[in-house]
Amino acid sequence: MHNEFTAVVERDGEWFIAYCPEVPGANGQGALAKSAAKAFGKRFPLSWRTARSGSSAHEAVGVRPSL
Repeated sequence: MHNEFTAVVERDGEWFIAYCPEVPGANGQGALAKSAAKAFGKRFPLSWRTARSGSSAHEAVGVRPSL
């Protein structure tokens, strides 16, 4: 199976934000576009697996949200 996703890098004030509109929670940020893209690349696999499994990001990494 072949999947294709969109990666968007935008400037937000002094920071750059990288995200994937198709995968909730897949994002990264940095002072440079390159560092935002690199942070996004590290986080994307977990966000994608989490989205595919239907669980929340907290469940995927074993964190219980505070109430």
